[in-house]
Amino acid sequence: MKTTKRAWWTPYKYAVPSDWEHFMEDMAAQGWNVDKIRQSSSFCMVFRKTEPKRYRYVMDLNAFPKKDYTATFEAFGWELVGKMASEYIWRKEYEGERPEAFSSEESRIKRSMNIINVLRILLLLMLAGAGIVTAVRIAAPQYFNRPEEYAAPVVIFGAMAVFLGIFIGKIYRKREY
Repeated sequence: MKTTKRAWWTPYKYAVPSDWEHFMEDMAAQGWNVDKIRQSSSFCMVFRKTEPKRYRYVMDLNAFPKKDYTATFEAFGWELVGKMASEYIWRKEYEGERPEAFSSEESRIKRSMNIINVLRILLLLMLAGAGIVTAVRIAAPQYFNRPEEYAAPVVIFGAMAVFLGIFIGKIYRKREY
């Protein structure tokens, strides 16, 4: 019997935080759990076969946590599973009703809007990158010997901008969850 399972690109497949949280909770209910979440988990997450558990997961974007941030979550029984970039991943085992971490619709919307704002900044950077490459191509064409030298970065920046736009739309539509 297989004792480990890999899941690739989960934060990108489940761009909406609540969708990712439900994915993690479904995996735990099937007996697949993570020991620790690291930055590399955003690309490949390794699950280990365990007894099925009822965990409530929370993905919380917090680039600049206050001094008492982790202590506050831990005081309410949450376990810090790890971090992916500025997203803290918390879980809490429970019986009965699923616990809430963001107890009001306002706090859930605020969490979603924080993530959207970060993605908007990244989107602007991608568009700026494509614009800079295009401007250099126009102003100094001698730097590009072949068309693919210009096209490749513009396509990459453009594709990233499209994906970020899709993520922003998905999160915005489900911002209250």
